[in-house]
Amino acid sequence: MKSFSRLSKFPLKIDWLLIIVGLCIWTYFAQVLYVFDAFDRIAYDNAVRLNTQPADERIVVIKIDDHSLNQYGQWPWNRAQHARLLNRIHHQQPAGILMDILFVEPSADLDSDAALSQSLREANNVVLPALLTAKQGALNLEDAQNIEIFEPISIFQSFV
Repeated sequence: MKSFSRLSKFPLKIDWLLIIVGLCIWTYFAQVLYVFDAFDRIAYDNAVRLNTQPADERIVVIKIDDHSLNQYGQWPWNRAQHARLLNRIHHQQPAGILMDILFVEPSADLDSDAALSQSLREANNVVLPALLTAKQGALNLEDAQNIEIFEPISIFQSFV
């Protein structure tokens, strides 16, 4: 009887301890199973939407839209076309140029690759993207063995 009476003194503490341990276990598995990712993206999207600061007027976005496709033809464009566009932009003397286009494989027309390479060299202020993907499963930047990197082809890398 004595031991039973001891437990009866702490029933609320044991209940709360079990609740806290249960919540910790649930939180751990929710993190491992990415349960909160959708909520995180929704919260981030809403926070960005609420930030109504105007964009810097010095930034110009040149996008490839339906009008561009009608004028210059079906995508993907020949890299000589990208070179001509880059030359026109470069003559406006921008501080920097970001081309959000992956050039990770040589094109069938090596002369157009050479033309784009020459334009990149002349501009000397162009940033080209690289693509990071996971070899298997979700991309985890802490797992270097599972990351595959697609960089611009070698003749472009010297100038970006």
